[in-house]
Amino acid sequence: MKKKLLAAGCLVAFGLLLNGLSAVTASAKENVGLVSGPMTRATVVRQVFTLGSGDYNYIRISTTNKANFASKVLVKVKAENPNNDYFGLHHNGKKDEVIFTSNSVEEYKFSAATNSSQNQTEYIYISNYSAVPIKFTIGYTMGIHMKSIPCIDYSDIDFNL
Repeated sequence: MKKKLLAAGCLVAFGLLLNGLSAVTASAKENVGLVSGPMTRATVVRQVFTLGSGDYNYIRISTTNKANFASKVLVKVKAENPNNDYFGLHHNGKKDEVIFTSNSVEEYKFSAATNSSQNQTEYIYISNYSAVPIKFTIGYTMGIHMKSIPCIDYSDIDFNL
């Protein structure tokens, strides 16, 4: 019994030592920005920003594509667009953009397993093609898609947009 307690205590001390060596300062945690790494299903990143005429904003999302699993991403965008003007949602800056003119919540789903991602990083660009500023609320989440199991639909997540 004493040997088990001693072994457990040594493991705890070793874990604390390793954690102390790789600890991140509080100021470094505050400067995370728009970069997103692997998350659980319940984690939703939500942002609000206003784009002037001709402006764009982008979000960089780190993804993975392995033999048995891959990342999947769900992005929801809501624009406060009183004039029903145009704005674009682009994936990796490609020309196959989607143009919207409504005030509804738009969904965009993709997986690293089915997309030709650049260096395991996905970029979502939002462009304002209107003559007036548009306020955007964007939410996104990422999960893991097991390639041997049918993909679970994340559309039911309430992003509170």
